[in-house]
Amino acid sequence: MSIRETIKRYLFFIFGLFLMAVGVALSTRSNLGTSPISAVPYVLSLGLPMTIGQFTFFMNLLFIAFQILLLRKQFKWIQLLQIVVAVIFGFFTDFTMGLFSWINVTSYPAQLGLFTLSCLVLALGVSMEVTADVVMMAGEGVVSAISIVTKKGFGKLKVSFDSTLVVCSCIFSFILFHKLNGVREGTILAALLVGTMVRFINKRLSFMDNVFKGELIIANENKNEIVEAVEKTHPRIVVTISREYGSGGLEIARKIADDLGISFYDEQLVKVATEETGFSEEFIVENDQSIYNLLLNEISAQGYAFSKKEKAPLDAIYEVNKKAIMKLANTESCVIMGHCSDSILTGFPGSFHVFIHADKASRMKRIQYEYGILEKDVEETLHKKDKARETYYQIYAKRKWGHIKNYDLTINSATFGIEKTIELIEDAIKAQSNK
Repeated sequence: MSIRETIKRYLFFIFGLFLMAVGVALSTRSNLGTSPISAVPYVLSLGLPMTIGQFTFFMNLLFIAFQILLLRKQFKWIQLLQIVVAVIFGFFTDFTMGLFSWINVTSYPAQLGLFTLSCLVLALGVSMEVTADVVMMAGEGVVSAISIVTKKGFGKLKVSFDSTLVVCSCIFSFILFHKLNGVREGTILAALLVGTMVRFINKRLSFMDNVFKGELIIANENKNEIVEAVEKTHPRIVVTISREYGSGGLEIARKIADDLGISFYDEQLVKVATEETGFSEEFIVENDQSIYNLLLNEISAQGYAFSKKEKAPLDAIYEVNKKAIMKLANTESCVIMGHCSDSILTGFPGSFHVFIHADKASRMKRIQYEYGILEKDVEETLHKKDKARETYYQIYAKRKWGHIKNYDLTINSATFGIEKTIELIEDAIKAQSNK
């Protein structure tokens, strides 16, 4: 990293710290509480003769000491810069508290609006700090240390850590005031909102790495990343097949690959993800392409937004699968099952995207007798599987699952039967290839 790039990153980081302090100050002026990481210093400052900035500094010192205690020889001494960061952030916090001391909102809608604004400003500051990627804040540093020692996921530990801080702030509040003071619904709102906002902003600030390096090339999100690597003089057939649970899509996909004499990929992508991410095959099989609870997934995933080096498991799996799918499409003719491959390969020369569906009764019958699902569990299993796939697809493909405009062909396997469905799909593939 050049000196110029380092300076840019640290200036960006410091401005991020200032915005974080602004976010904290605005939240306190709303009188609805503050973010979990600032909850303890805020409560203590209300009842003891020290400022929120001073308490923030000393709390961060404790976090740094805990990191050293946990990591010992693994602790990188460059992380002692966290002390300098704690001083700067503590100063910024007290400065902005004075700067916005004139704000006094009394109506609840105004308080809620101010608190929401504070969350947005705080999230922007956090995202700038993460994007700069120079040194962790002490709060994230201690979570990272716990993650290293316990080998638990950073995101879930971050959520647990923030929850612990909220509980501690409640305890201190009852000790000092014999009631809740400084911890309100805004604290919970911040826990739910800020991480989600940071994830959103992180993606929009990804171009900053080029700016730090002095490069003017900015990625175009609308450009297909793989089309430019494909020569039309070397045509391939790349068939992607998505399906409703129990529609026979897997059987159909395998037979099409066999009939066309090309490779079939499904389980192989699981193996690639296992090797690249370090997650167990069982974990990937259970979680890949499925999000069973959107809220719990979002709460868990947002914890990872606070660290550039850590990725939410499903994000990491998707990125690995995406690269693998791109590589396959550029290498050989093949049939690819699911994994948002239709979205990833949108516009890819020679690609043909199929969605297979069937009526509910036919699918229930199929999963009961072919998959061994108990009759009493069939309908619930069907609903859960479809919903999990739909949610996953909407998050990662960013479009509606099963919508006809996303595919070259949608077909009802129950209407035509498996064999006829295969025949119709193959005919359509050949018709497109002959254009």
